[in-house]
Amino acid sequence: MLSVNHILEIIAVISALGYVLLASKQHVLCWPVSLISCFIYGYICYDSKLYMESVLQIFYVFVSLYGWKRWRSNDMLNQVSQDSLKFNLLAILILGILSLAMGYLIANYTNASLPYADTTVFIYSIYATFITAKKKLENWIYWMVIDAASVFIYINRDLHLTAALFIIYTLLAFNGYFQWKKELAYKAS
Repeated sequence: MLSVNHILEIIAVISALGYVLLASKQHVLCWPVSLISCFIYGYICYDSKLYMESVLQIFYVFVSLYGWKRWRSNDMLNQVSQDSLKFNLLAILILGILSLAMGYLIANYTNASLPYADTTVFIYSIYATFITAKKKLENWIYWMVIDAASVFIYINRDLHLTAALFIIYTLLAFNGYFQWKKELAYKAS
């Protein structure tokens, strides 16, 4: 018989997959579907002592509401766009420094599991989620790396179904990137 946590994890995985599939197609319903997985994963991550991942789920709730509102508008700001390589390199540097600093605090002042990995995923995921809501093409590149790194974290915490989800997420991020890139190229021509 499945435990309550396993049942919750199954529901979270299904809703999380629904979110990514809908987001890759730029369907506005990705955001309310995201809310379901956010609430469930908030509990699961806290229960697994992945505190930054748990906090990240709270952040996702707010960004899901923001993304839902933003994607429902039809203005020019709601089209796929891209930031420069220089801008992204600067973002990576700043996010890396923040990850190290916050990871140090989490490692030294909590009993968190994998504090540096958990914090790095947390910091970069906040940024990637925000640029997803802004329909920046490079969000998918960030997600490819974040999702691949998350596989290790979830295997380490014996959340194998969630680790499998993040393998699928990594593949779906490639798909999302090429779908959005195609739209960006079409609008540019």
